[in-house]
Amino acid sequence: MRLSPFADFERVELVDGAIVHGVCHRLSGWVFGISDSFRQILACLRDSALDTDDLAQLEAAPDAVKAIDCFREHHILISSDRPDEILAPFRDWRLVLPVRNPGFGYRDESGCHLVRLRETQVCTLPRSALPPAIVHETISRAAFSALRAALNGQTLGELGESTEIFATLHELCSPDRQMVRAMPPGADPADFNSAAHYLTQSVKRRSVNEPALSADLYYQSNIQNAEWNFDWLEPTVCHSFRRKTAALGDQTYGERFCDSVLRILPRDSSLGELRVLEIGAGTGIFARDFFHRATEKLEIPIAYTIVDCSPALLESQRETLGSRIPAVRFIRQDARALSIPGETFDVIVCNEVVADLPAVRDPTDGSWCFAALLAFLDRVVAHLADAGIAFISEYGDRDQCPRLAEHLNHTEVGIDFGSVMSHCVQHRIPARIEELSRFLNIRGQAEMLCAQQEHHHCLNQFLRTRGRELQYAAYDRAQAEKECDELLNEHQGAGVAFAPIAKGLHFGPDLSHFYVLALRKPR
Repeated sequence: MRLSPFADFERVELVDGAIVHGVCHRLSGWVFGISDSFRQILACLRDSALDTDDLAQLEAAPDAVKAIDCFREHHILISSDRPDEILAPFRDWRLVLPVRNPGFGYRDESGCHLVRLRETQVCTLPRSALPPAIVHETISRAAFSALRAALNGQTLGELGESTEIFATLHELCSPDRQMVRAMPPGADPADFNSAAHYLTQSVKRRSVNEPALSADLYYQSNIQNAEWNFDWLEPTVCHSFRRKTAALGDQTYGERFCDSVLRILPRDSSLGELRVLEIGAGTGIFARDFFHRATEKLEIPIAYTIVDCSPALLESQRETLGSRIPAVRFIRQDARALSIPGETFDVIVCNEVVADLPAVRDPTDGSWCFAALLAFLDRVVAHLADAGIAFISEYGDRDQCPRLAEHLNHTEVGIDFGSVMSHCVQHRIPARIEELSRFLNIRGQAEMLCAQQEHHHCLNQFLRTRGRELQYAAYDRAQAEKECDELLNEHQGAGVAFAPIAKGLHFGPDLSHFYVLALRKPR
């Protein structure tokens, strides 16, 4: 018995500094948690078969017999090192391209090529402001044929089980590539939650002991480039959907949000103007689109005010809105200290800001206290006109403990909307909560390009040499094909996929995790 050549190890550093180990099968994508001592024993099987003494030592480890049977069943432990026998159990398995792998293969007159991340097998948290290094390498015809076979859904048996095929798959499944996976008979290749569509990665942290920068300090002093901040470091829903897409009825996020607001807002014929306050306005694109859409639909002037604490973002907002909405007013102010004396607003909008407000974790049970958020909500309600409504969107959950956003370079915690609603009931604040996708009436089956930041990074490496480039944004299928299809067909591209927006694989956050809280002034 020996370790399969497709087996490898993972190492995950948790927030508290603890280490979790795992063993994975690179062809199937299966991953199993193991102890460090068990990992060390398995690692000895990399280059040699297990003798009787080794087996006795292995079986002496806690739960070892059960684990050995599991690893045999899942072909992590094997009895033969012959390539054809290693591949034989997967003969009827369907090859797929893992949808979460940003790598991209293509062919041109000079040969077959692969564009990929240099460190596919390592996920470093939090995300760096610099994009990862890219490797642009030449691959064999056999490797490219395997990529095309996976794109077309062929089985491994159709590809073959020769020594050359084994070497090709071993190369494509290597930790730094992970370009091909295999799914068992009967499995749905479009089941993007299956193990085959995930990368097996070791997670490491830049500094386990150094606390993350607080959100207020980050926004006030650490943003160097507003556009890049939302392109790469923390794409928001608004920024991701700043382009018109089929998922939003051929509207931008700001336009669609405006329609939803006006559908709910009471009609008041005596209203001389619509007073709108946006708290935390990003680069200003939401304000631009909301303002123009409201102007189209209403016959009264729009008075738009922006409150933001970030000098860099305020500068970006002025550049975006200065010539388009000359009357917009900018106020530099921390949301926690929201105060515009003597003024109230018909509409208050706050998109993806409240998770940045300080939350305190109880060390005894791990729960979060959202005192700053609840105080902020009270301030928002105090700034509402009598018939006004505040719309606050953020990610979180209604009835589960929120989680710290580990990928960000500043502190951010998902919202416990259950405690928020309890606060509103206690203080008699009329409130309702709704899924963002429902609030915006998103077309859940609209097909979107499966592409997070790294996907765009790799694909653009190919596109730029041919005079094209994708924005860091969500693209529906028609838009992506308009930009790329001709080139992809010409170069037999392999690595571009589409999925319904409901799957959450598009650029930016998964919308299923987002809610909209609507608040009115107590009577």
